[in-house]
Amino acid sequence: MGLTPGGRFVCTDIADKIALSVCTWLMVVMLVLFAFSCVAYVPEPENITLLKTALSLYRKFDQYADAVLIAMQLSDMDVVQEIFTTCSDP
Repeated sequence: MGLTPGGRFVCTDIADKIALSVCTWLMVVMLVLFAFSCVAYVPEPENITLLKTALSLYRKFDQYADAVLIAMQLSDMDVVQEIFTTCSDP
């Protein structure tokens, strides 16, 4: 992990590229684990971007429990409530 010439962290660039492409569940698991390993080491705007990327991927693959945990880490109770109300899994 390091800085790109533009000053962004490499892990964020990788997360952005993978999130924009079509992901399989295995890729999502790998990306989320990678993002979590980077979150503690990146500055404030970048760590939020990584968590939001993980949240959107979990929601895309209907992993509601994991999505709620990420939303709680982000302290976004509106998203937590939205996940609970839109969850198709009882």
